[in-house]
Amino acid sequence: MPRLVAPALPAGALRAIAQPRIAVDDELMLRPWRADDADLVRTAFTTPDIQRWHMRSIDGDAEVQQWIDD
Repeated sequence: MPRLVAPALPAGALRAIAQPRIAVDDELMLRPWRADDADLVRTAFTTPDIQRWHMRSIDGDAEVQQWIDD
């Protein structure tokens, strides 16, 4: 997965910190990605608005899994 800009933090800098789960309302929860989110991640990375602001691309299933694992 090619990086289009340099990272602001070194890889893994936040790995040891528990990632939050944030309840937005009774139906919506923001949470870290899970393995079963792979199709959603792939779809998100093909969305032009996300491509514009995210500055990364995903070129296959292995890169989707890497994104989720990271």
